Amino acid sequence: MTPFAKMTALLAGLALLLAACGDGGSSSGDPAVAGGGIGGTGKGTVTGYGSVILDGTRKFEIAAGTDIRLDGAPTTEDALQLMGTGLVARVLVGDDANSDLTHGTALSLYVDHLVIGPVTEAPAVLGKTFKVLGQTVVTSATTEAYPTTTYADIDALLAALNVDDVVAVSGYSSADNMLVAERVELNPEWATEWKLTGPASNVDLGASTLEIGAQPVNFGATSPADCDGDLADGDWVDIRATPNSLPFVDPLGTVTSLTCFDPGLLLPPGVTTGTIQASIEGLVDSDALQLSKFVWAFNLSGQGVVTDKKTVYHGGEPEDIVAGAYLEVQGKLDLAEGVITAKQVRFHQVRMRARGPVEAEAVVVGVKLTIMGIDVYGTPLTKDAAGLLSSPTPGQYWVYGYRDVDGTLYADRIEPQGKIDPDSVVLRGPVGTVNAPSRTFTILGVTIDTSGPKTLFFNLRGGVIPESEFLDLLVPESQAEAMQGTYTPATVTITAASKITLMD
Repeated sequence: MTPFAKMTALLAGLALLLAACGDGGSSSGDPAVAGGGIGGTGKGTVTGYGSVILDGTRKFEIAAGTDIRLDGAPTTEDALQLMGTGLVARVLVGDDANSDLTHGTALSLYVDHLVIGPVTEAPAVLGKTFKVLGQTVVTSATTEAYPTTTYADIDALLAALNVDDVVAVSGYSSADNMLVAERVELNPEWATEWKLTGPASNVDLGASTLEIGAQPVNFGATSPADCDGDLADGDWVDIRATPNSLPFVDPLGTVTSLTCFDPGLLLPPGVTTGTIQASIEGLVDSDALQLSKFVWAFNLSGQGVVTDKKTVYHGGEPEDIVAGAYLEVQGKLDLAEGVITAKQVRFHQVRMRARGPVEAEAVVVGVKLTIMGIDVYGTPLTKDAAGLLSSPTPGQYWVYGYRDVDGTLYADRIEPQGKIDPDSVVLRGPVGTVNAPSRTFTILGVTIDTSGPKTLFFNLRGGVIPESEFLDLLVPESQAEAMQGTYTPATVTITAASKITLMD
């Protein structure tokens, strides 16, 4: 069973348990921190050194005995520092870990690339995405480009990228093995072998063949290692291969090792009960399931997570936990259940969501849609069950997404909501300008007119406040939401909203 399938089954059982127990608030009788000298486990992006810093906030000291590995091979802190930032690391932290896992001593530090090998489809075909050994790599404005001495940013590297260029990609995998890159390194001199990771499919042990995503592999006489029984579809595998001569020709056939592994958090060896502090950064595998008023359950890069009434959200709400959303979760990991109870859920990207009219002519097929004057782009990660981006049908739609640091909006999910209804729109996102005298402000360029006679205003605590107080609280980049308003295309304005709320 794949890590994702295991977590899905686990959360299904947990859903029944929590539904029976009410809102599942934290218990003061939690087991003590697990033994074995382990205080925490984490996974995140390396943003600095001098110790190792993950996600800009978690600083873990490197001790003389810290077990440091790069793609499974022993390495040193100095070697990692020379490579630079943007690498994704898993860490086990000693029992000096503090309560929110922002400090402690790293006992193990494992850095792993998702894929190392030749480009098999260049950016000229897929825009800001490309393929390496058949795997789709999605980049963003924050993706780091190496070598930094040559490429100022990821756009410069993509412009220079060609089929058969060898790259190393660090980042996070989606449930369907789309690779969201934190770092792309062109022609890595340190790489002596190619690497391909992901869930195996179409496994044929007799023919010694399988596929990872769209990449066929012939592993020949190489024996699969560390699998639970025979290698099977869904097993997560790490494949190493001697570099082929270029141009690369399918299948990948120079395999030197094939190993089953769990891509999740590092766990303390031999300890199966109790709780430890945990943090994990990654992509939501499927939309969060609401179990009760405060309890939501979801998988984050294969790791089961539940929330409770004490969970604090930064940059979004539970409804924003949709497939493909990029989150960081911090909380307690129950070693017996394998589930994190989230203390904090932090959205890495500025969230937006809109419900409103989309005309067929407002869709550029395969590229973007325009909703209430807002351009939102699709990506290979976009869940578009109704096929709006591929076969435009006019109607009312929900669009959930995020804003990249360069200002571009991308859709995580698109849902049809029936016939066009400009009198029932919703818009949530970052505030632009505020004009209290004219009783207006903007969200993503759309003017929100607050003068509706029946409009109610809410603060962060959910309390009703006067309009003047609400406008005083608004500042650029705060999050606000206008609900059940009327959208006027001629003025790009929402009026007569029933409820306007300060969200963050």
